[in-house]
Amino acid sequence: MIADFALCACPDELIDLETFLLGSAPEGGNWIIQNPGGLDFVLLPPPGPGNSHAALYNDGCGISRVIYEYTDCNNNARRDTILVDFHRCAELEVATTDIRCQGDATFSTLTNLRGCDNYIVRVFSGLIPGGTHMTTIGAFTFPSFNLNPPAGNYSITWSVQDPSGVCPEISRTDVVTIYQKARTQIIQQLQV
Repeated sequence: MIADFALCACPDELIDLETFLLGSAPEGGNWIIQNPGGLDFVLLPPPGPGNSHAALYNDGCGISRVIYEYTDCNNNARRDTILVDFHRCAELEVATTDIRCQGDATFSTLTNLRGCDNYIVRVFSGLIPGGTHMTTIGAFTFPSFNLNPPAGNYSITWSVQDPSGVCPEISRTDVVTIYQKARTQIIQQLQV
């Protein structure tokens, strides 16, 4: 019998279903894939005559039912089912403006955040009241930044973590330099 397992996969990843057999059944049988809503994992057409065992993971998270039908060595029809728990690899892209003045708008803009809904998103920075913001992809909220901090250099670290550990954690750190905003009185004196 084929064992159940979890798999970290990225979009456009090709998967050879025969690697799921683990030597427990002969190759060359028929494969069937059944997915829940939101999971895009499909059997590809065969390159020539015969049955295909190539599948393509496109996106999504969830448990796919992969069925393998074959004839065993005693000429008996068999059907094995494996449940594959797909975890989408995390993606994180942030646009951070590295030079700002006190009072300027936000420092970071999230341009791409992908993964399963339960993945934990953490943001660490001296620019965030309390220093840390934590949320999930499924219930994402953007951190509130202090827009008037003292002048200086501040790091902003973003991380995305699969709580089950199937997919590796990803992170990135950016540094923002904050300059002191010129005082109105000084600007007026310079204009005279």
